[in-house]
Amino acid sequence: MKERNLLYFVSAVILTVFFLLSLIARTQEWFRFYGNQAIPPYYQLILPLILIWGGWFFDLKRIVDFVVAIVLVMFTFHLVSVVGVIGSTTMPSGYAPMVKTYALMSLVIMIGFVVVALFEDIKNAVVSLKKPTE
Repeated sequence: MKERNLLYFVSAVILTVFFLLSLIARTQEWFRFYGNQAIPPYYQLILPLILIWGGWFFDLKRIVDFVVAIVLVMFTFHLVSVVGVIGSTTMPSGYAPMVKTYALMSLVIMIGFVVVALFEDIKNAVVSLKKPTE
């Protein structure tokens, strides 16, 4: 059996949980009004999810860098809408706790994914530098 990287697996699981949260958010009644601002749509997460699981399964380490770049671009665009949602005073009080919780959770999950994936990439770079050349 081929030994695969555990941190890549953890980052793939983090992205999978994020995808599932995005699907669950679609079932809430507040999603029609505030869904796109609170959490990225599930269809934006499908490509990174497939790429990271494929990269983990086939042990392709450069795919994770590509997925991190995609998620960082999503994070940049999502940050603008989350700041608007968190600072909104016109949101109905029945929706506000869930919308703000999903918005903050999506930011934390994106940051966590990027940190774990980049940490593994930096660790691999340091290990490759320490290998003696023959």
